[in-house]
Amino acid sequence: MRKLAYFFATIILLSGLSACKKKQDTTIIISRDSTEAKPMETIALKPYSQTYPPVEWLDRKFTVSVDFKADKSLPKVMDGEQEYYDNRIHVTIKREDGSKFFDRDFTKADFARYLDGDFKKNGALLGVAFDKVDGNTLLFAASVGSPDELSDEYVPFCLKVTKAGGVSISKDTQLDTASDVEQQTPANENEPSDDDGV
Repeated sequence: MRKLAYFFATIILLSGLSACKKKQDTTIIISRDSTEAKPMETIALKPYSQTYPPVEWLDRKFTVSVDFKADKSLPKVMDGEQEYYDNRIHVTIKREDGSKFFDRDFTKADFARYLDGDFKKNGALLGVAFDKVDGNTLLFAASVGSPDELSDEYVPFCLKVTKAGGVSISKDTQLDTASDVEQQTPANENEPSDDDGV
């Protein structure tokens, strides 16, 4: 009887040990590295619109409007490691009766012949602003440069709209030495000459 009890106790003990072995935790947790590189976000500069007070020009009144916005269809530009959208600027000049005298988009391509080095590839069109009436032309200031808002690197331009609606663009050499010669070119050779009226 004692042997039988010992036998059953041994079986219970062994079955208990084997049950413990079967209860091993087999759950495997796989976690991804949280430092995985995220895709770079392309930055768009803040859009703006500005309408200037009417100006007296060629004995008439004209209203100038400028609309600035990022254009995702243009090639992107880089400033260091950050990617930016380039910009498109729309300039409208209206007569007093509301009809359009001038209506055109500008991109960096309009200024490309005056750009070199990194600005030609990675500069962005930063702005076009109405400056003043200059004889038979309306004078605008424009710039192409680093899209980083904290940067002050840019190339300044003069943009002139003639009384015939033609455009000429030149580097703004006002701050350069007197030996520098201002280059000027029509932005569109098919536009009417200055002899045509507004």
